[in-house]
Amino acid sequence: MMTRIIAGAVLFASIAVGEARAAEFAYSATGGPTCMSIQSKREFHSWRCPGPAGYSAVFHDLGNMVAIELGPTKKEKAINEDGLMWQGAEKSFGERVEWRLANGKPHAAILRIWRQDFDEKVDMPRAVEELLVIKVSSQGACRVGAVDGKRPDANTVARSMADTQTATFRCGVDQPRAAMMSTSRSHQSQ
Repeated sequence: MMTRIIAGAVLFASIAVGEARAAEFAYSATGGPTCMSIQSKREFHSWRCPGPAGYSAVFHDLGNMVAIELGPTKKEKAINEDGLMWQGAEKSFGERVEWRLANGKPHAAILRIWRQDFDEKVDMPRAVEELLVIKVSSQGACRVGAVDGKRPDANTVARSMADTQTATFRCGVDQPRAAMMSTSRSHQSQ
């Protein structure tokens, strides 16, 4: 009986270690000295920020619209622009991209964003904070979903969505998902 308990504990520990290794991640900046300006005009600005394993994020500020493209450096692309372009709020992008990795290669990204949304109750626009969950591949990127940025467990939910849903998500076919406000508590780190 004791050997079965020990064997079970060893098996459980092995599974837990294996799952911990599966959750690889890296961070990159959304601006600053590591990023390079691509195009800049009075009402338009684009810049590239390097990510892990030869991948990058390209950010666009088009005045009242903003967008992001991800993929291999100089081949970044938004497979479906509608999910990776939005009407930006005063601050549109968070300070970093969280890249989710499998065997050292990006498969997903999480970016905190702020977008304008029309609030019908007060007949005015309002800023909405979200964690955008993005599928990343060598062909480009698309939106998998968004998590309410004010959720206490927003980072945990976004990471779970990125790690469990991006592998089977079909850009241009599947509909992005939304995770709304929850009452559960979790530490936010982004």
